[in-house]
Amino acid sequence: MTKNFMKNPFIISKNKVNNDELFLNNSIGLSSAYLYYSDKTEIAVHQEKDIQIILIGYALDTTNGLNTAAEFLSELSRIYLTDYYSFLDRADRLNGRYVIIVDTQDETEIYNDATALRPIFVWNQSIFASHESLVRKAVTANTDTVLEDFGVNNGYLDYTNTKEVYKFNPNLKFSFRKNLYERIFPRTAF
Repeated sequence: MTKNFMKNPFIISKNKVNNDELFLNNSIGLSSAYLYYSDKTEIAVHQEKDIQIILIGYALDTTNGLNTAAEFLSELSRIYLTDYYSFLDRADRLNGRYVIIVDTQDETEIYNDATALRPIFVWNQSIFASHESLVRKAVTANTDTVLEDFGVNNGYLDYTNTKEVYKFNPNLKFSFRKNLYERIFPRTAF
């Protein structure tokens, strides 16, 4: 695995990760996790007093295509703190390939775009990464776990080529505090 092979690599981990061989030279300590990313990873950070929102990747505000990431992240921050369901409705109006991390004093949550065009791979609900190979390398370097190959996989459901490593499905969020996934769309019964 080389630095040039992976585009926009990142890891979000419940625990600190030894990333010497992972080429992730930047980190942000979150309330319930750690974010590691490279200099080439597209990232925008908005921080206010009680909240930090991080956008990894590219997002377009479909309500106003001229809004910058800083503008809609600022708006999302205010809405999240006052009305969570309005926050979800507003986030539904973003388009692109992205991951959003919302970090407050009590919680760290991961949201992906509606179609998971910006994939996230997961091991044991504790290591989340942009690439399956990055998850494998982080697990090998930081735990006593030996991951096994599944063999050839065609991407069926949330499976990957590695046993115990799964894809983060679309329309979900992950809560580090609750240690569980929650469906965020659809939110009403049809």
